[in-house]
Amino acid sequence: MKKMRMLGIGLIILSIILIVPSMSFTGFVIGEDVQAVFRIIGAAIFLGGLFIMMLSEQLESKVKVFRRERGGKEVYEMTDPYGHVTSGSSISLGEFKDLIKSIRKDEEVYSNVRNAYAPQLIRIVKRGGDEAEIAQNFLNILELSKEAEKETLNPDEREEIKRTFRDYKNKPNAEQRKVLEKYNLDYKTTGKHGKIYWIENPDIFATAPLTASDWRATRNFPRQIIEVINKIRKMKSGKKA
Repeated sequence: MKKMRMLGIGLIILSIILIVPSMSFTGFVIGEDVQAVFRIIGAAIFLGGLFIMMLSEQLESKVKVFRRERGGKEVYEMTDPYGHVTSGSSISLGEFKDLIKSIRKDEEVYSNVRNAYAPQLIRIVKRGGDEAEIAQNFLNILELSKEAEKETLNPDEREEIKRTFRDYKNKPNAEQRKVLEKYNLDYKTTGKHGKIYWIENPDIFATAPLTASDWRATRNFPRQIIEVINKIRKMKSGKKA
């Protein structure tokens, strides 16, 4: 999402450069006809950049929470743009609680639901206001409670880790090692498994799959790295407090 936003800003800046009538290149002043063409092109690029920025904002805020009257009672509801938790367009707090209870023992399904909704609910909580209270109630059901407010990775960081390690094979490649270095993590092989560990404390680590056939471990690996980074940052925050 950050890249989309930056692209939109870049296009808007480019459009301003094209629209400015006093622009000149190689020392020659541009003629009126050429300037008119540049203005038209600049206006089109400006609208394109504005559209991309608006689209990026919408994509970042797919999940919404709100209050609604049901049977004479006020209930909390959450939109379900991914279709993970309901076949409808939204789900109430009570329905969400029943659903999470039914899938809680299936760690894979539960993790998919949590990873899809928690980051956006956390963003709503951090914004504050009336919606923050509603979002916090949904987070409580995900058993994140107040810990959710301490989520240390922003959506862009989470997305980078998911994208970079989605195709992890045997050991980190150059791009994956670069991301690990950013979070002060390193890799080593230990017997039948690999290990992504915190350089300052190797006891904090995520087990890395060594074979491509271990598809389940590979699919869950990005989430394990995210959990390690969250743990490290929370530990550091606790020491500073």
